[in-house]
Amino acid sequence: PASYLALEDVVGHIAAERRQAGVDPVLTADQYRAVVWSEMQYRYQRTFRDTAELHQATLFLHDNGVLLHYDDATLKDLYFLDPQWLCDMLAHVVTIREINPFARTGIMKLDDLKHVFKSSNLGPVDTRGYIVNLLNKFEVALTWDNRTLLIPSLLPAEDDVHTAAVKVKIPVRSRGWAVRNKKISIPSASTVVGNSSFYAAPTTAVPELPCELELTHRGDPEVCVSRLLLMSYFPSGFWSRLITRILADDSIVDIVRSFFIIPKEVTQDSRLARLLDVRAEWVLWQTGMELRYADSVLFRMKEVIPSMRNSPVDYKKL
Repeated sequence: PASYLALEDVVGHIAAERRQAGVDPVLTADQYRAVVWSEMQYRYQRTFRDTAELHQATLFLHDNGVLLHYDDATLKDLYFLDPQWLCDMLAHVVTIREINPFARTGIMKLDDLKHVFKSSNLGPVDTRGYIVNLLNKFEVALTWDNRTLLIPSLLPAEDDVHTAAVKVKIPVRSRGWAVRNKKISIPSASTVVGNSSFYAAPTTAVPELPCELELTHRGDPEVCVSRLLLMSYFPSGFWSRLITRILADDSIVDIVRSFFIIPKEVTQDSRLARLLDVRAEWVLWQTGMELRYADSVLFRMKEVIPSMRNSPVDYKKL
């Protein structure tokens, strides 16, 4: 229809005007209806009968790449008048280090987005608004804590994690196992009532002998809990979505923690307690992740890649 072609011309004109003014070629729903209605009447002395007809024309332009409009809950109120501008903007996040030096290993602070776009010629960008929603929709970058972005394409491959020093580590939000279980030891000659302690006789403190302690670990396949799931295929964005969901769910760490109970005599030893007072961390790569505590792998979830070298587990023997 002629009205659709007229709308295409109007959208191109509005986008050009906003670019010249240094403003993002993006309109809210109310702005879009008002500006389009006004420009159609001014330029072509015609307009649409109602908002439903305008919506149909907008869908036609979306399908033909003239503008972009999505029905997502976080984006349905926005109309992107210049698809090329949008592509250039998203590409700045996953581009070379000279343009985006803040995401070298696939992890980037949300606050650094403004520095990436500030050095470009894209104009001012609302990094806290629709930009993050767009990055999530196209799975260019995902966030799980409103402070950090995970950029899946920049994460290392599993081969790089196990053979090189390139590791992406995310500390868990809860402290180490020992801190939660740590208790104050009371001499055997004392009596405890409520929060008070009464001593039958003064005791002489035994000085701690200097001792070098080292924390080691060993794997035991006989007691390892393993699950091997056969997947027909992995849909696009599967691992990035799953990784961010697990990072955002503190209960996963608590479940893993419940399998590793530290004996009471260990937590009551101040030297051992200090040695174990470390924070667990997630190690990420493109097709999996693992939870590490004191350089010991407690939980691993990954895609089994037959061609991978130096695999820590021989999955063919499971």
